Amino acid sequence: MNNHTPAQIGRRGFLRAGAGVAGLALLGSAGCSSKSGDSGNAAGNSALDYYYQPSMLSPDAYAVDLMQKTFDIKFATVYALSMADYTTKFQANLAQGKIPDAMAINGPDMLQKFAQQGAFAEVSVDEIRQSMPKYAAGIDQHVPAAWTTCLYNGKNYGFPGIGQPNSALSSFSEWRTDLLEKAGVSGVPDTLEQYESAFAALKKTGVYGMSTNGQSYASAFMTIFGAYGVLPMQWQLFDGKVANAAVRPETKQALELLASWYKQGYIDPECMGPDPSPKFVAGKVAMWDYGGPVDIDPTNQSGRLYAVRQTNPKGTIAFGLPPLGPGGRGSWTYGTAGWPVTFGPQAAKDKGKLREVLKIWDTIWSDNQLATKLAIGTEGTMYKLTDATKGLAGGWQWIGKYVDPVARQADGFNNYGTPFIGAPNWDIATQLALPKLSDRVLVQTYGKYGHADVFQNPMTVPGSGEYMAALQSLKIKAFSQIITGASPLSSFEDFVSQWNAQGGSKLEKAANDLYEQTAGGKPHK
Repeated sequence: MNNHTPAQIGRRGFLRAGAGVAGLALLGSAGCSSKSGDSGNAAGNSALDYYYQPSMLSPDAYAVDLMQKTFDIKFATVYALSMADYTTKFQANLAQGKIPDAMAINGPDMLQKFAQQGAFAEVSVDEIRQSMPKYAAGIDQHVPAAWTTCLYNGKNYGFPGIGQPNSALSSFSEWRTDLLEKAGVSGVPDTLEQYESAFAALKKTGVYGMSTNGQSYASAFMTIFGAYGVLPMQWQLFDGKVANAAVRPETKQALELLASWYKQGYIDPECMGPDPSPKFVAGKVAMWDYGGPVDIDPTNQSGRLYAVRQTNPKGTIAFGLPPLGPGGRGSWTYGTAGWPVTFGPQAAKDKGKLREVLKIWDTIWSDNQLATKLAIGTEGTMYKLTDATKGLAGGWQWIGKYVDPVARQADGFNNYGTPFIGAPNWDIATQLALPKLSDRVLVQTYGKYGHADVFQNPMTVPGSGEYMAALQSLKIKAFSQIITGASPLSSFEDFVSQWNAQGGSKLEKAANDLYEQTAGGKPHK
């Protein structure tokens, strides 16, 4: 998985609580009612094979029943597959010529791979706009660069699946304020200089300043790099040209600082291991850069504050902004688009069916009442409003058996997005994703510094499927060695040379060509 689903389930920050909900596939046949159809074989008179990733659904799931009644369709079979099995099953079906009518594709690189093999049908942007005008307008307004995720060789293959706003997808830096107080540090550090001063004070108490997921190609030390205006592995704009931040001079500057901190004993040496976060909970590390609202809720068993207080009842956690540095503030966000929805050749030939399928997405996106029912069910039965006079804007909470996430999954509920198209209209998306008003305030305060790739997904650049995995591994190894002192800072230049030789130069050219072809990510007309 490219850490990205249309519904944005099970990944960074507070979304960790949803992990395990995604990674499933639905492959069914359905009949969509339609009064039109160019071929005379309208959607209502033919089957629709649909390959997607909803939650773990029971056979009589509420969301499935609601979809069937609303759109006069029938889902015949639900397969619960792991994420690895999803891709394997998909590829096996294509090899056997079993191409579904509609498919949610695991990233733009996968779209490019199978479009090259003729598995997907070209569907013009004009067709998309005509049949789902409200959804297309939402992309234009919020994430116009998402259109690039459906391109291959200048042709369009479907439409972008989009999820929550970027601010709702960002991770937060969280601090053990009890450890800061013990070290004599007042307040949460806000700048790189304040970080270093706090780290020096913490060291005197036997506590490491910070840790991170050092094995992540994306999130490792992301806020420190962000303070230099770079987010390695993302394609970013520099002086009007697209370049990968991994090879920028600013990245070398950040590595120099990190290596200095590591040498001084400010960074947990186990940060390059598989999961260094338990040391934050244990009070051996003061700052962890991969958290979310759940982590400061003392009653939520999924959160870190709850875990801290199991052994330290007086432990405290507070969030901090990404540190201010010479490049401002910044943190990695995977982007709200990255799972294109495309179509098999047989479906695209039946224009009547195609239009009806597109209208389903458009309806769910634009009908807030329907999207709410698909995401959290019926008021009074599945959830209750905190303030009935304010509706969803006033907050809400699960009730009855739906307090249990397993029960919610069985009925197809996923408040991060509907189980069939991803996030609903952004007018209500964050309200559905975050029931608590306090969590919405946190997102508005700390999530706004999250930055996505210029194309929303780094794998959008043609050729990524061939080169990017090796480049990710190269980056992780080189950065780890520089930070820990195993390699000198000067080896960064060797890394850049290897990067370019192993496909980086080709990808950079392709990235700039794509940027120019799409007018800088502006909406396709």
